[in-house]
Amino acid sequence: MIEVELFRVSKNAWGQETLLGVSWDLTWVFIGAALLFILVHIIYKWLLAPKAGEPQ
Repeated sequence: MIEVELFRVSKNAWGQETLLGVSWDLTWVFIGAALLFILVHIIYKWLLAPKAGEPQ
């Protein structure tokens, strides 16, 4: 199993965890999900959504 570290943290001088940044490993997953959402929305509007001016 692949382990993905989402948040990069370190310890400061007092031993507290400090957020350094967010991992870029999952960037392509979110870009793909966004593109899929846009594509599904375009297909819905093109095929299934009622047209303006049509009686319901």
